Amino acid sequence: MYNSQLTRQYMQFIQQAGFKYFKDAIGYYFDNGTKIFSIMQCGPVFNCFYNIKIDGAWVLKLKKPSVLSFEESLKWILYCIQKGI
Repeated sequence: MYNSQLTRQYMQFIQQAGFKYFKDAIGYYFDNGTKIFSIMQCGPVFNCFYNIKIDGAWVLKLKKPSVLSFEESLKWILYCIQKGI
C-alpha cells in the first residue's frame, strides 16, 4: 500500500524540499526544523496536519481531515510546500 512507485516519488520530492521523514506507531512525519507535516491514520482515513514552530513551540497552521489515501495525503503536503503555505 505505501510502497508504490508513485508514493516513493512523492516522498522523495518532499525530502528534496528539505524535510526529513520518520514514522512511529501513530503516524508519519516530515520535519525540516521549523515546519512539520504529520499524517495520522484513523481507521480507513488519514488526517493530515501542518505545524509551524513559533517561539520554540509547535502551533497548528493547517489541518486536512478524512483523506482517503496515503498518496492523497502526500499530494496535500506537496501542494502546501509548492504554494509556500
